[in-house]
Amino acid sequence: MRILPLHIHEKLLSGARRAFAKATILRVVVVLIVVAVLFVVSRPFFATVSHSIRARLSWAPLIFDAPEKMEPTPFWHCGENCECLSADHLIAHAGAAIEQTTYTNSLEALESAKRTGFKFVEIDLRVLPDGTIVGGHDDVHSSLSAKTWKEFSAHLIAEKFTPLSLPMIREFFHNNPDMWLVTDKICEKGDLEKFLANWGGVEQNRLIVEVFSPQQWLDARELGIRYPALNVSSGWQLKALRHFNIPAATCDVDVMKKYPRETEEYLKAGGSLLVCTLNDAFVAKQNISRHATLFYTDYLTPAATTKPSPATDRHTTN
Repeated sequence: MRILPLHIHEKLLSGARRAFAKATILRVVVVLIVVAVLFVVSRPFFATVSHSIRARLSWAPLIFDAPEKMEPTPFWHCGENCECLSADHLIAHAGAAIEQTTYTNSLEALESAKRTGFKFVEIDLRVLPDGTIVGGHDDVHSSLSAKTWKEFSAHLIAEKFTPLSLPMIREFFHNNPDMWLVTDKICEKGDLEKFLANWGGVEQNRLIVEVFSPQQWLDARELGIRYPALNVSSGWQLKALRHFNIPAATCDVDVMKKYPRETEEYLKAGGSLLVCTLNDAFVAKQNISRHATLFYTDYLTPAATTKPSPATDRHTTN
């Protein structure tokens, strides 16, 4: 048996070590690439799971503080065959369109909604840095960056409509006792306290406040708001509304279309669902009172109809 010289043996051993090191590095690189690919591919899945878990945990406060039963609401259910959309079925979205302009939240929109026959009017409310509560939506109001009411009111909405302050809104609804205010954007407890302090007691019975979490819903109830409407966006949340006896809720029209069984079951259980936004009268008539109680709308207008006697009405007014 021939024995290799020591220096050749060491050279071969060194080469083997280098080859092993290269193979190891290659394996590590491959593993890292695979891990990176798996992370990128699975990230949306884990993000969805994480969001779903957080969303479900947000309902935990209702476990101990939910109503014992579904409380009645004063919103009218006309049966499954509505021949027309009355003022009890429609909400003037941001005051509804005026002169083909939507989202104005303006004084002119309020007055137009009254003339058109709306009973429910939604106004997007914002709190300026100086504490003033105003009506305004990002899409059309260029003064939402204003810090004071003086700055905010210095510019017309869409260059022709009058901006609204909370005292102006309160005065309008005080002078129109058959109309309801539906609010959006203001839902944090501190902002709601400020709003209610400047709103008044009588008008509070004609107030629907949209909120976006179960805790906000509980806060609104604690502050004395009779009809906070909890926004939902999934089938399991629609089921949770029934489980926790939440009498009023809001959702997008796409949610209503995606979960017809859940919306129908919620209404049958006594809930009232306010659906945003729909401008198709045919679709509205197909779904009103079966999958929705009221529709936010920009362009539909209420038609005259006769409301049945309270004895035939599914919901009762307290």
